[in-house]
Amino acid sequence: MISLLPKSQSISDKIMDLLTMLLYVSFVILSNDSMGVIYMVVIILLIYFIHASKHGSFIPKHYCIFHKYMLLIALFCMLSAIWSERREYAIEKGITLFELLLAFTLLYEAYYKCDIKRLLTIVMWSGFLLSIYTISFVGIENLQDTIDSGERLENSFANVNVVGMICSTSILLCYFFWKINKNIVDVVMCLPCLLVVAGSGSRKALVMLIIGLLVLSFFNPSVRSHGVTRIIKLLFSVLSLFLVVFFVAKSGVFGGTMDRMDGLLASFTGVGDVDSSSLLRAYYRQIGFNQLKETPLLGMGMGNPRILALHYSGHDCYLHCNYAEVAAGGGIIGLVLVYWIYVQLIKLELRSAKTNSYSIIILLFILLNLVLDYGSVSYYSKDTYFMIMIFCIHYESLKQNDYHFLKNRR
Repeated sequence: MISLLPKSQSISDKIMDLLTMLLYVSFVILSNDSMGVIYMVVIILLIYFIHASKHGSFIPKHYCIFHKYMLLIALFCMLSAIWSERREYAIEKGITLFELLLAFTLLYEAYYKCDIKRLLTIVMWSGFLLSIYTISFVGIENLQDTIDSGERLENSFANVNVVGMICSTSILLCYFFWKINKNIVDVVMCLPCLLVVAGSGSRKALVMLIIGLLVLSFFNPSVRSHGVTRIIKLLFSVLSLFLVVFFVAKSGVFGGTMDRMDGLLASFTGVGDVDSSSLLRAYYRQIGFNQLKETPLLGMGMGNPRILALHYSGHDCYLHCNYAEVAAGGGIIGLVLVYWIYVQLIKLELRSAKTNSYSIIILLFILLNLVLDYGSVSYYSKDTYFMIMIFCIHYESLKQNDYHFLKNRR
């Protein structure tokens, strides 16, 4: 059975989920398309129309910590134009975030009561669809040649790192769901994802897989065993994972990515040859954190760190590190505004992890977000806010459960 469209689901919900899957994929494949925004708006309106038709109301009525979070960042971006060297850069980021807030308000309204499994399944199948699209776009022979030569796919229809990371997300979700309900269709769909991750040559995608699989191997969401039995199961899971990683590494599928990982590790350890990409990214981080020392409280204006990159490196680009980008652009206040929500989410999810299996996977993705922000800029990314919306829907559900529990105790 296909996990995305269970038989118990209504036709309207199935259509909504298919549209939401297309929306998530469009965040990637239409990112460089001038008409992409229009397509995305149409999809969101269709999703909302289906929801509103079922519930008899076309006005969004439900708001939560997610909306407050996005609104604060958007307002801060707009306000930072006051002290920015290039005000249009800060205003551009603010407008982008206000547009995303409006879009995600409609999407949140459509899914705020949704089971978290349903939303995560949509994300998983989005990665499956993206991997098939990628293979169709580049060609299976070209992908095979890329993997065999140790090269990486070019940035064609989208940033290849983003494609690789979304495919890694699907593999991790599949592994998590496999522990609950072994669905062979999902496992088969992971194979094109694995090929795309290998072909992408993305170090971030590989880091996601390594950390994610290792963390998930220490948890069994469906069985709460104790003592010796639990230890044996954990050891078996870790051993199985080690063997899989070993044989995949020996096969040479990730040969090109592993070579790039060597350069990255060398930049941290000081042992070995550091590749030019790692050197440049380290330089960008240094530029950003040096700016934080100059403008510690409010930064130089959101979106303005590209001025630093152009001045010091000759490249008009972001700083390739969310911490450095936000620190330089928004200072300490900017960092607090961007990351306070993770503290809120982690506190509640940790408290629920022993009784709620989905807290485990959400905590994992929060951890991965925080790790990967060291190598990418995410504070105005559509797919980042899509995932944070899912986290917040689960957060609100847990809060409701806590409220009813305390009410019943009284």
